[in-house]
Amino acid sequence: NCCSITLQSYLLTHKTLEVRVTNSHVASLVSLCETLKAIEKVLLVRRRSAVTAIHRAALKMVASSIFRRFDSLRSVVDQHMAVHYKSDEVTKRDVSRISTSLSALESLLKGSSTYSPLRRYAIAAAICLIGAESVLSDSLSSDDLVSSDNLLQHLGVLADIDKHIQRACDCSFLVFHRELLPNCVKIKKNGTGMQLLLSAFSDPTRSLLRCTPHLPPGGSHPFPLLEAYREFVIDQVLQETVIDPLCRDVETHLRLAVHHKNFDHMQAMNPKKDSMKQFRQLLNSPLLHVCGTSIDIKGKVEQYLNKTFYNLTAAALPDAQTYNEMKILAKERFGLVLAQSYLPVGSLEQGIDVLNIMSDIHDFASKYSYNLTEQTFIEKRPDKGAKYVNTISVQSIAASLRQHGSGVVATAANNACNYLVKRVKAL
Repeated sequence: NCCSITLQSYLLTHKTLEVRVTNSHVASLVSLCETLKAIEKVLLVRRRSAVTAIHRAALKMVASSIFRRFDSLRSVVDQHMAVHYKSDEVTKRDVSRISTSLSALESLLKGSSTYSPLRRYAIAAAICLIGAESVLSDSLSSDDLVSSDNLLQHLGVLADIDKHIQRACDCSFLVFHRELLPNCVKIKKNGTGMQLLLSAFSDPTRSLLRCTPHLPPGGSHPFPLLEAYREFVIDQVLQETVIDPLCRDVETHLRLAVHHKNFDHMQAMNPKKDSMKQFRQLLNSPLLHVCGTSIDIKGKVEQYLNKTFYNLTAAALPDAQTYNEMKILAKERFGLVLAQSYLPVGSLEQGIDVLNIMSDIHDFASKYSYNLTEQTFIEKRPDKGAKYVNTISVQSIAASLRQHGSGVVATAANNACNYLVKRVKAL
């Protein structure tokens, strides 16, 4: 609880005095937030079985300590119950009432290890009834009553230990200091503990931002403040501060690595300044649970690279091989599994060359037939293992002629005439 009080006092003081929190203090504030959420996570999640075992034993110990305060009174009541009071009916009735209260107290304290609020109220009522009787006041001291009352308070704290832990580690007050989140995220972007920090800033979405029934619903969401805060944390801070820069850095790293291999003028990356370790640390991090939403940083990067590589490949098909190499490198270095674009490696209108056809016109004539309707050359029989049938349109040949100029027309015509002459002679 000291961490929470210190953090709240610091932030409230700066807010009241309208003093900006310096960047040198942000790291300390992040450490306090991480400490609170780490305590909560250890006690309620990771070491839950050990806490449960100790919790039950502690409840039984406190309950037995309460009942031991009334051992002397129980022995005195048993002695009085063994004696017959024929003349004093009032005393018999009071002793019987104390005995009944003690029996009820014993059954309440020695029952199951779950002490609900109703059960604790019944224990307190039984103790009050016992203390209210003045018949056997000498057998029960005031110190025993005070001690039993203190132990009953401890029993209530132990019974609601989960609520007390959540209340002590709750960071809902950070909603009033949300402007600190970008600087805090920048500090934790290069290290561990990102989940603890985001958990601290996600606490306002548990209950605080849901206590707004007086506000009109914002669109389809019944809690407009909650939705606005979630968009601020995820879309504005986390997306713009962590995910988008990481996507761009990974893409730049892949480009430089592939271009250095393909182009001699590219300088090699300095391994001492290489940020691959930082990239891997973020990409291999588990799912981030933020404001009731799970965010997969690795999946976001894969989605960004798939979209970028597909759009760039569609715009420049000759670069398809380069992007395929980048995909392979992304899997080797960062474990990113990128989808295939299933785009052709080139365009037929741009890739066909008349000179290649003319150099081996005999093979071309034997493998292709001409479709008069579509004005297209179609491959008669594809090669073994081929998945496609090649076609060459008149437009592709015209594009090749425009690329080489009209000077190749004469050469093409001569080669075609020589081929026709040979075929006619063969007939």
